[in-house]
Amino acid sequence: MTNRGQAIRLGTAWRSKGTLLVAFALVGGVGIGVGRWSRRIPEVEAKTSSPALSAAAAPNAASPAVQHFDLAEDPSFQAGVPLRPMDKDIFAALADERLERTRLLDLFPDRPYKARIVGSVAEHRFGGVLVDMDRDGKWDERWTLKGNEVIRLVPDDPTGGGTEIKYTLAHGRWQVH
Repeated sequence: MTNRGQAIRLGTAWRSKGTLLVAFALVGGVGIGVGRWSRRIPEVEAKTSSPALSAAAAPNAASPAVQHFDLAEDPSFQAGVPLRPMDKDIFAALADERLERTRLLDLFPDRPYKARIVGSVAEHRFGGVLVDMDRDGKWDERWTLKGNEVIRLVPDDPTGGGTEIKYTLAHGRWQVH
């Protein structure tokens, strides 16, 4: 990168995509780039074609769509296990658009159970929940969130005689598989 024009173009291209914050300095005809790498956001890039529009559209972009889960209990559908208060609290936290990244590791630090969320707060997309019922360091439940579907896996379910049981959320209740 001995050509100053190339260094400036490269830095501009990286900044326009939001993938690298760059500062260039020319020392003896050699360009030096300093910056921090971050993941690109494909939605913003796909919607805009020019670098000028990318910078302008990013702050005004609509908030990401929140995952919606089938939490409304249908009184005519009594099959399955009702949601526990803990489950309702976790789903309420997942729906909260103000959920902070710092809370993902321990969603409720003051409760007797530990809930960890796996996903992106920035995109408001979550892929899983880990639950430690008694804070002993062993995950007692694993939830997989695929779009709006929830699959709950309990490896040593006491209601199932200590065997692994898989549940799916439907009609506001956990449906056993």
